Amino acid sequence: MRELDRLKVIQAIVDMGLKPGRAAERLQLCERQVSRLVRRCRTGGTGVVVTRRRPAATSRRRLTGTANPRRLRWIRAAPIWPR
Repeated sequence: MRELDRLKVIQAIVDMGLKPGRAAERLQLCERQVSRLVRRCRTGGTGVVVTRRRPAATSRRRLTGTANPRRLRWIRAAPIWPR
């Protein structure tokens, strides 16, 4: 919900001319942080306003095609021990 509120307030600044000071009060941020969010929204669209702390969509444990092929062969050939 906080991200949706943040997005609505930032869109109001960009579209309707809401004052950054008023938006900062509403979001409980400083004006500088609000200006950074507005700048990111203008350059990258509304998707960049969401929290950056959220984990990425891919798992770091997943073996990708960018891994070393020799290591992948070794990992796949490794015996699976009974537990």
